[in-house]
Amino acid sequence: MRKLTLDQWEDKWVGGPIKQFDYKYQMFLRPFWDKELQAQLEDWLFFGPLTDKPGYTLQDNALQYAAWRGDILSLLNNRKPNQMPGTIAIYEA
Repeated sequence: MRKLTLDQWEDKWVGGPIKQFDYKYQMFLRPFWDKELQAQLEDWLFFGPLTDKPGYTLQDNALQYAAWRGDILSLLNNRKPNQMPGTIAIYEA
């Protein structure tokens, strides 16, 4: 196999100037800055605004998050030999 120099490799594989990637466009951060996506996700998980409407208050969101987090901890770590202390406490509760 023939070895390429860096210049040869760039000439062969790089199609143009390379711009630095803006980290805000990382897929998991998009809902925090993209207003159009926020509108689509308003009723999904925790992206919606808090209101006085039943089911959308701060207490409702906290309960939803706690239940989801407890399920994840219990389901994913319950049978492992080296459980996290938090998982053990939640399981025992």
